Amino acid sequence: MASETPVIVFVVGSPSVGKTTLCERTENEFGYAHLIVDDIFRNERTSGSLEGNEIDRIIKSGKNIPPQITVNLIRKAIDRNITRKFIIDGFPMDIDCLHTWNKEMNHCCSIQFCIHLNCSKKVLEERHALHKKSNNSILDIDDTQQMIQSFPPLSDPFLDSLQSSGHLITIDTEKDREMVYINIRRFFQENNRDSFNVSPSFEEDKNDDEVLALVYEAPDGFRGSYSEVAAHEEMLERNSGVIVNALHD
Repeated sequence: MASETPVIVFVVGSPSVGKTTLCERTENEFGYAHLIVDDIFRNERTSGSLEGNEIDRIIKSGKNIPPQITVNLIRKAIDRNITRKFIIDGFPMDIDCLHTWNKEMNHCCSIQFCIHLNCSKKVLEERHALHKKSNNSILDIDDTQQMIQSFPPLSDPFLDSLQSSGHLITIDTEKDREMVYINIRRFFQENNRDSFNVSPSFEEDKNDDEVLALVYEAPDGFRGSYSEVAAHEEMLERNSGVIVNALHD
C-alpha cells in the first residue's frame, strides 16, 4: 500500500435503503473512492482467476463468501487506487467480516466511521416495489422480503461492536432524502477539514413549498448549488491574481 494510511468509511443497510446514492454523493463532494462490495465480487467472478472461480463455485452452492476472501478483494481494490479515502458500500456484512477486517487491515487502514442507514421494513418494501416498477420488472414480494430480512436488526453483534468502539453512526432514512444527506454530510465535514469550505442550508422552492433544495454559501456571500459555488470560488481565485498584478504595475 501507499505510504499514506488509507481512511475508510463503511456504509451498511438493507437493500433499497439508499447506500449507493449516499456513496456516490460523498464520492463527488469529498473525493472518496466508492467501492461496492457486490461489484468487487462480480468483477472477480468473471475475471477467470482462481479466486474468481472459487467465488463462482460458492455462489452457485448457495453459500456465503468467506470473510477472508471478501477482505482480500477489498484490500486489492484499495491497493489499486491512488486515492487514500474510501467509502465501502455493503461492508461489513456480519461480525465475522468485521473481525477479519480488524485482524487483517487495522494495521494498514484507519476506520473513520460506519454509517448504518436504518429504515422500517414497510418503507423498504414500498421503495423496492417502486424501484422494480420503474425498471419495468415484475415485483416478487417473497424475494423482496427475503432481501430486506437478510440485513440484521439494530442489535446485531457487528453493529454493537462498532457502537462500542465509537465508530457507528445510525441514520433514520425515512425522512426527506436531502435532509438525510445533510445529517450525514456533517460527519464528513468534521473528518475532512481540507475539503471545500462552504456551509449548506435548505431553502423552500418557491414553486413548491414541499420541495427542499440544498444551498451552499461561499465566504463572500455568494449562494448556489455546490458546483455553482465551486465555480464562483475558482473564478474569484483567478481574478484575485489579476487584481494583485494590476496593483503592482
